[in-house]
Amino acid sequence: MSAVLAGCGERGVYPVSMVPVPLPKLNYGVIKLSVAHVVNPRLEQFSAVQIAAFLDALRSASKSQLGREIEFDPVETFFIDDYFKSVPASKYAWRKKYITDFKKGGVDRQKLESAYELAINEQVGPLKDWAEYAAREIGLVKVDTDPGEWKRRLAKSHIDGLALLAKMNAGDGKPVIDDSPYNEWLFWHSLGEREQVHDLIITNQLVTSAEYAGVDIHPALRGGLTIGTTSFARDSPFNMLTWWSTFAFTSSDPVIVSMRGGETYDQLEAARLAGTGAAHELGHMFFQYGHPFGLSACVMSPTPVLRFREWVSKLDPAACKAAQHPAMKPGAARVLRPVYAGDTKR
Repeated sequence: MSAVLAGCGERGVYPVSMVPVPLPKLNYGVIKLSVAHVVNPRLEQFSAVQIAAFLDALRSASKSQLGREIEFDPVETFFIDDYFKSVPASKYAWRKKYITDFKKGGVDRQKLESAYELAINEQVGPLKDWAEYAAREIGLVKVDTDPGEWKRRLAKSHIDGLALLAKMNAGDGKPVIDDSPYNEWLFWHSLGEREQVHDLIITNQLVTSAEYAGVDIHPALRGGLTIGTTSFARDSPFNMLTWWSTFAFTSSDPVIVSMRGGETYDQLEAARLAGTGAAHELGHMFFQYGHPFGLSACVMSPTPVLRFREWVSKLDPAACKAAQHPAMKPGAARVLRPVYAGDTKR
């Protein structure tokens, strides 16, 4: 792999390898998390009361669903432009190779299908688990586990859903997805390159895009919309960071409401559901759990599209533990970090 990638008029430092992030060494007491609230001023955002309710719900869910007590440092608030300024441009540039130009219609369906084929092959647990989960959401009556068929179905669902999401407007009458890169999942992945990171990032930004790497089954069913992600972080006691978007909890756009199965939330319920949902990402960060698709008792089972109320109502940590799903073993889901030439940490 080349050490330097030049493309799109930019010079990017290219990783020489990708290595697994080790499981964090958690203390036996209360785990303290630093928190950032990263705000796009164009979009609806959580109030201070909602942020407090979010953190209360996350604190409760971490204890009940993951068995770990957590507390939070005071929340720091940033405008999204300012927060991303500290991401080295050279470390974002190489990621552009994997980002589709869907805003101009430039999605290579064959390359996207190949990305889904890889995602299918990397799933932890029986094939029928994720196949039944996905088939239910796309209305497929006869369930099969043929990777060739599923890579096409998932790519189609992703592209079709993304086209609908791209038509949404913000309160200012302009498209929610504008010319900035803030909607791009891989742009958010680059946050781990910052010298100073927060363990938990709460944002009102809609993150929905299409990449030729890092795709997964459940975002495909909602047009590539990602609610949250846990990824590597260079300067973190957990070796990782988690970000979580509140957009899908607050939006009243018909596209989002439809993905929620018609569910509507008042401000307090939206905050509580979002906080409970964010415990899913802490399961990735603390234990590198995978996704036990279809095992609705587990907090690590992905939300059915965006039906958060339905998802929360089925959580049952005792039943989850009893099921002994392979995705619920520590280290089941690998998290990778890029290694650059000259890195002292290999």
